[in-house]
Amino acid sequence: MKRHSAGTLALDFARSPGRVLYQIACHLKVQDIGFRSRDLMALVPGTIVEVVEKCTGHDGTWSMKTEYFPISMTIGKPVFDAVAKAGADVVASDCPLAGLQIRQGTGVAVRHPIEIFADCYRRETADGKD
Repeated sequence: MKRHSAGTLALDFARSPGRVLYQIACHLKVQDIGFRSRDLMALVPGTIVEVVEKCTGHDGTWSMKTEYFPISMTIGKPVFDAVAKAGADVVASDCPLAGLQIRQGTGVAVRHPIEIFADCYRRETADGKD
């Protein structure tokens, strides 16, 4: 976003990710620095970023403990329901642990926003490959 503000970010995108459901990572909320990944993805024409601002219940290694895993899945249920309801083309989160929890709760793979953004620059070759 600093590059965008300075006018040095290339905006020659080759494709759009379409509808992105973006789970705002809990640590970003408490850092109070804004949601730069959401803003970055929204720069791509044709992209719709829908936000789910709920905790997935992972909380570091807490949900990896056998005794807490079921509780963590209950905490994450509102996010899992939002993923199921959204029908987005891609689900994103800045937090890899939240992504893991979403995948466990929904079966949907979660991508980091910078991966999605990078894909927007990729152009297909004549043989259909990137």
